[in-house]
Amino acid sequence: KDKKPMKKIDFETHFVTQEWVDALSSNPGYPRFERSAEGNLRLCYHPEAREPFSETLLAKLLDVDEGRIAEMDSVEIDVSVISLTAPGVEQFEPALGTKLARTANDELAEAIERHPGRFQGYAALAVKDPYAAMKELERAVKELGMRGWKTHSNYGDSYLDDKQYWPILAKVEELGVPIYLHPT
Repeated sequence: KDKKPMKKIDFETHFVTQEWVDALSSNPGYPRFERSAEGNLRLCYHPEAREPFSETLLAKLLDVDEGRIAEMDSVEIDVSVISLTAPGVEQFEPALGTKLARTANDELAEAIERHPGRFQGYAALAVKDPYAAMKELERAVKELGMRGWKTHSNYGDSYLDDKQYWPILAKVEELGVPIYLHPT
């Protein structure tokens, strides 16, 4: 019998929005972008944790259209399940994080709509406001078609299994979607 070739699905692919970039660029606290003395872009998680962040990488993360599709095709990836990169919106103060999550989810849903069959998505949530996060997860899954929620293993001062996050976990269970727990 002729067998259909197996689809290659990439679960570890990320994107950013311009709003996320602007938030990191203007954040007086952490996380934030800063420039080294030589002018190189660095991502700073806290005063002792800085890593290089290339302009080329930033441009690739912003592209959820033809450049990304061309890269997928060059390595024979059929479908990308896209999520917001680190640091996630959960690292920002709750109001800003909630705003960034909504924009990220909207922009990702628009990219999925432009490239049906090639992209799927995991929602971003600002967990430090659990009730806003629950509402956003429901909207992202039911209205935007997100397949689940991508989150990081900790939020600086707390972890996903802390009691304050149980309402979000209950919403995940109610919606019947997976959690992609990304280590940080």
